[in-house]
Amino acid sequence: MTHKNPQQIDLLRQVYSKSEYTKIIDTEFNQLGQLSVEEEEAQEVTVEQFFDYYNELFYEIPAEGNTNSHAFLIKTSSEYINFDEINEEIAALREEITSLREELLATEKENANLLLSIANEQVPAGQEINSDLPAIDGTSTDGSQIVGPGLSTNSNASSGGSTVVGGASSGGGGGY
Repeated sequence: MTHKNPQQIDLLRQVYSKSEYTKIIDTEFNQLGQLSVEEEEAQEVTVEQFFDYYNELFYEIPAEGNTNSHAFLIKTSSEYINFDEINEEIAALREEITSLREELLATEKENANLLLSIANEQVPAGQEINSDLPAIDGTSTDGSQIVGPGLSTNSNASSGGSTVVGGASSGGGGGY
């Protein structure tokens, strides 16, 4: 005699043979990550699309943050192109340019002072040329002729001396 217990559940199980199993149940992976080449290409973002998206989202991207921020983009891009090394090289070159400019200015000042001292030794009292520099007779103490901005030559210069040509200015110099 069988009594049916209200708490008892009858389980029915259907069994398939090996040959029936492959005919009834699909055993291929057709729903998990298998995309055709065309589907994969359609999902890839091109560089042009990336920058279009970037421009559209520019003001929505946070300025600071460890990820997904402008600071993160700058940091990772800077590492990729060795930006710090380039900046260090630029800074070193700028320092060198500044040093060379200072050296050039000092040399120009020395040359201008030298020309003025030579001119002051040769100036007869009360004569001026170009209203800024005193007039000279065109020869130095060693008999050489002096020619340059603010300086004049004189036909009374000795023919046996050498000629000094040049002058100094803050915007560039001449040769001596």
